[in-house]
Amino acid sequence: MAKDLLLAQHTRREEVTDPRLFIIILNWNGMTDLMECLQSVEKSTYKNEVIVVDNGSTDGSPAAVASEFPDVRLIQTGKNLGFGANNLGITDAIQRGADYVLLLNNDTWVDPECFKRLVQFAEAHPEAGILSPRICYYSDPQLIWYDGGVLEKDDGFWNCGHVNENSLASSVSQEARAVDYICGCAMLIRKSVVETIGGLDSRFFMYWEDGDFSLRAKSAGFQLLHLPSAVVLHKVSRSIGGSQSPDARYYTERNRYFLSLKAGGLRNFGALLKNHIRRCIWTYHDLMQDQESDQALAIAEAGWHSLIGRWGKRHGSPPRMVLRWLERRRKYRNSALRF
Repeated sequence: MAKDLLLAQHTRREEVTDPRLFIIILNWNGMTDLMECLQSVEKSTYKNEVIVVDNGSTDGSPAAVASEFPDVRLIQTGKNLGFGANNLGITDAIQRGADYVLLLNNDTWVDPECFKRLVQFAEAHPEAGILSPRICYYSDPQLIWYDGGVLEKDDGFWNCGHVNENSLASSVSQEARAVDYICGCAMLIRKSVVETIGGLDSRFFMYWEDGDFSLRAKSAGFQLLHLPSAVVLHKVSRSIGGSQSPDARYYTERNRYFLSLKAGGLRNFGALLKNHIRRCIWTYHDLMQDQESDQALAIAEAGWHSLIGRWGKRHGSPPRMVLRWLERRRKYRNSALRF
């Protein structure tokens, strides 16, 4: 009897000292994916608390969460604030005692052991500020989408890549390692990182927030570690119609410039802007030549909004005189190429 009592007390002490983990899931009109994601989180072997930040959904997502998952905390923004709306969940989680927050896309499925492995690894490596799991394709769980992030500079611009992308999980290393950036699809953040550098830069609206956050964390002295034994499956760019949609093109191009400018300082402003606008012009020409007019317009908008310093959600086309100038330049280029 006494032995059982001591065992029970020991178990309670372990439960009390386990780091508190809050899962933050951002949702915008993704009810079906969100329900499946929450079901997978519910089966986690590590105790967690879930916050869903709903970005003004009109598909019944908030009501579905309240009905099917009453223990989930629901924050409703009332409108689409972009990826930066995660900050509402981060702030709420830390105010409620989180030791770690994990940002998770709503179009993911989480392996039951994922959270436990990430937190235990983080506890064993206090120098790590942000950690990531291996992310494989939902449609092909043996195929890697992200296995750590690479950031490289080319002519002043940051470019990103995924380690082992489209490789079989069984064919690559399973060792944990340091990486250049952590993908925002599944990002475990230690509380002290947020206390030191703040949250995501919401001005990006979507794309490159994770690269910016990673660079800021590294500058503050935190390590970024990747743990392949923790696994998440991802449906990849479901919210905006795929990685090559006009919106994706726009935010990728514009935000690469803003991040490069932000990280490089104003001393490189002139050269960076000149190279960026030149890149947008030639990309616009190539897309129009391929009859991809929607994507060409997205690139034109990205260039114009970079020029005038417009952050945030995509809105407002370039002035007609700018579009007419682009067309005249394109036609002149095409006629020159014929001779």
